[in-house]
Amino acid sequence: MKKLLFLVSAAVVGLSASAAWTYDPTELTISDGVWTFSASVNGTELTVNAVQSDPGEGATLDFSKLITDGESTVYTLVTLNPNFGAYADKSHLATLVLPKEGLTKISADAFKDCTSLTSITPFLPDSVISVGGSAFLSVPVAQDLSLLGVQTVSAGAFMSSAITSVAFGSGLKTLSAGYKNGCFYSCKNLKTVTFDPELKDATISGEMAFSLCSALTGTMDLSGFKNIGHRPFYDYGGTISRFVLSSNLAKSENSSLFCTCSSTKIIEFKTPPPPNMTKEALAAIYNYDGYNTALKDCYTIVPKEFKDDWAQYSSIGEVTAGSSYWHQNWVGSNYLKFPLAID
Repeated sequence: MKKLLFLVSAAVVGLSASAAWTYDPTELTISDGVWTFSASVNGTELTVNAVQSDPGEGATLDFSKLITDGESTVYTLVTLNPNFGAYADKSHLATLVLPKEGLTKISADAFKDCTSLTSITPFLPDSVISVGGSAFLSVPVAQDLSLLGVQTVSAGAFMSSAITSVAFGSGLKTLSAGYKNGCFYSCKNLKTVTFDPELKDATISGEMAFSLCSALTGTMDLSGFKNIGHRPFYDYGGTISRFVLSSNLAKSENSSLFCTCSSTKIIEFKTPPPPNMTKEALAAIYNYDGYNTALKDCYTIVPKEFKDDWAQYSSIGEVTAGSSYWHQNWVGSNYLKFPLAID
């Protein structure tokens, strides 16, 4: 029995000695000797709250290190709510290391305006399911962003950041946006956005989700979305050549998807039109208040097996072999000039 007690005691001592972060239940803080944050716990789940002190300019912040109470309890970091957005010395943070698992939420304003933050690893962990409003606003991290586990991204979350690409998983539910406050508004280094091919019924809410993303190029596959909000690419300034859509987007709540998309030459519908779709609802995707401000010489293409289903939406009453182009800048609310080409 004495030998067993000795082994347990030794294990506790070793755990305490190796702990990088210590939670103080009296002060309600965690500290690694240089950084200090207020904190709260629920069982063994820990939330990092407001930053209180840092080691100075060029600092590294490592949340992947062990968190204990100085004795035997080990905590899992589940929520990051450091509110750098309100912290006086937010420019001190240069490198951020996150735990590879356990972390599920990054709160609003978490790293807002950390203008010296140029490295985040991993960016982001697959365990993260939500990113709050303005969480990484104006952060100059010129890295590829992985949101494979994320379900919700709030308005302004990555606005004006330096991200170069973003990839989403099949569990995405909502991208939120607002006037000049889209979740990826003015991400001028963002070249590609990739959605999982298994994505279904996702939503873009609000407007201007990808406005001013002037480096966007290639194909944008939105076929996993049921709503795209209002003018999500308004004045984006990039060179997206092809959009892939589900015909379920042709609903009254979706409008002006292609407003100012002058580089777009192919619009592809992967599915047959829904039974209740109207020409007016379909036209609303293409136009802004009755005016198409950019589309010229653009094909709309559909799969051959749905040719007859789509023929009624063509200006000539049939789906052609692709010889017709869209040349008009204006489409009235009561009719739709909609030449279709067979893919």
